[in-house]
Amino acid sequence: MKDDPDMIRSILLPCQSLSRYEQGTINPEKILHIAAPQLRQGSLHWRPGLVSDAIISTFRRLRALDLHDLGIKDSDSAYKKSGGLNELENLNNLRGGLPIKNLTPGKDAKAAVLGAKQDLQFLSLDWDIDQSENHNTSDHESQLEDLEPHLDLKELTLHGYGGWKLSSWLNPQRNLVKLTLQKCSRCEYLPALDQFPSLKVLVLHEMRNLEYVNSEENPACEPFFSELQLEELPRLKGWWRGGAFSYDDDDFPSFPRLSKLSIQDCPELRFMPLFPTLKDELVLDTTSWVLFQETMKRRRGALPLMNLSLVNIKDFNKGEVVKFYTRDALRVLKLDFIPELEELLKDQSTGLSPQH
Repeated sequence: MKDDPDMIRSILLPCQSLSRYEQGTINPEKILHIAAPQLRQGSLHWRPGLVSDAIISTFRRLRALDLHDLGIKDSDSAYKKSGGLNELENLNNLRGGLPIKNLTPGKDAKAAVLGAKQDLQFLSLDWDIDQSENHNTSDHESQLEDLEPHLDLKELTLHGYGGWKLSSWLNPQRNLVKLTLQKCSRCEYLPALDQFPSLKVLVLHEMRNLEYVNSEENPACEPFFSELQLEELPRLKGWWRGGAFSYDDDDFPSFPRLSKLSIQDCPELRFMPLFPTLKDELVLDTTSWVLFQETMKRRRGALPLMNLSLVNIKDFNKGEVVKFYTRDALRVLKLDFIPELEELLKDQSTGLSPQH
């Protein structure tokens, strides 16, 4: 018995093109989900325009389009020549996550109408870095303004963004849980983090011009992060701009709920909130020992860390022995490129074999 076209809600693509589906087999207005299984290498002949012509313009009520397992690479025959941002205009039922790749300033970003896609929870905007370098910061900032999503996003990732500052539409994102900024090399200013009361995870990677995470001199409070990653930030000096606090202050700020912290390749970083609540992971690699030292001065007892990694700590004080982890909690210990390694391990036998 032939299936009723109005009863079919999902399509699993076993073939090379949607043209294999005979007219009348399905009702495009009823399809909510399209997915393609993993195929043998070379079995899918990807043609420019396949997404735009055969899917987006036909199945306007789609909630999900999953082509992840096809292993399609970024190439002229895939993303760059197929479709534009305007083809997202009518796909307002999309939900879950939406990655947009190979962005370049100058394209009509408003045509994507991201603000109308109220069911999106995760948004990833990825710029073509090679092409974007030919555009100035104002071009990037204007495009990002036009890509304004709705106000209930849970996760946002910007990769390769070339603006000097982020867009004003980030400030009202009060439900944002995770913010990731990668290779935003020109960016010097971030929005005030106290504008994100729900933010739990902040990831900053390869931002070569960022000097301060918080541009305010007197921040109202520190965010309730559970995880923080600061990696490859060569010019990062501190969490705040100016001399708002001194480590001699009794009320020096701290992260009240931080459980995982990774600071890697931040050689200039000297001032940031303390982290006395760490328990899952601490990674310090090519950064200052002062950050940890000041935290332990204000803490009673050792940190109940499960994972500890200390690498290339140049300013470790060999005359100071600090009991900085608990024996029962520790599962992974890595110590490498620390000149005073023996002093660091003194009186802190763990039964573990340090990785180095």
